[in-house]
Amino acid sequence: MSDQWPVILTAALGVAGTVVVAYIGIHGNRRQTADEAAVEHEQWLRGQRQDAYVALLDAWDAAVARLEQTVDLWTARQERLDSQGGEPYELEKAVEEDVLDAWRGLSKPLDRVAILGPASVDKAVIAMDNAFDAASAYLNHQANPDEPFERDWHSWAGLTTRGHEARREFTEASKLVLRTPPRPGGRWDVVQRRPAR
Repeated sequence: MSDQWPVILTAALGVAGTVVVAYIGIHGNRRQTADEAAVEHEQWLRGQRQDAYVALLDAWDAAVARLEQTVDLWTARQERLDSQGGEPYELEKAVEEDVLDAWRGLSKPLDRVAILGPASVDKAVIAMDNAFDAASAYLNHQANPDEPFERDWHSWAGLTTRGHEARREFTEASKLVLRTPPRPGGRWDVVQRRPAR
């Protein structure tokens, strides 16, 4: 019987090794499949984000152009209103319609980007939304005949600068998100780097 121990031990080690290798293979394949699925999802999400980010930039540019057009047409509208003996609230109504028209084109792209995230982009979207709201409120204030009119429009320059800064912040945040490749092993988070000064 002592001559059979090496054969029995070798066979037992072979069976144990086969079980261990099979377990590792099955577990490794599951992990690989999960990693591939996670990377594929992140690639899909990145494509969705890219489309949403570009759509937001286009909508932002159109909305800002609409507000700037409102300012450019202000004097002509006021002169036409004065020459025709119109009501002072007609200018307010026209400006409200311009602002609402600009908002209609901007609200869905803002919402879509906010849904797709991530948090680093959400912060920039909030800044864009706030900048648009501030510019809209200023125009509505200027058009209201019951409010004091700012004849030199000195606040408008600051508001447009705020809007340009919000757009730039969004562009930087979205570039960082889109340029970060998906990684296997689950969800990837974008680490927000400080821009170079």
